[in-house]
Amino acid sequence: MEHLKTSDMDPLLTPREAAQRLLEEATKTAVRTGGVAGLRPVVVDGRRMFRFSDVDSFARLALAA
Repeated sequence: MEHLKTSDMDPLLTPREAAQRLLEEATKTAVRTGGVAGLRPVVVDGRRMFRFSDVDSFARLALAA
């Protein structure tokens, strides 16, 4: 599993953008490895994304990142 840190991110990103990138990467990793229950795929504006089915799923993924 990849371990991402904010220091791995582009220094020109705002803290909010860096956090969003970390969450996106953690989501991709979790889905790729089947690691987090509670995510379900959705299509938004032609882009495949994942939606959390509950707050606990979001919290588990955020803590794993």
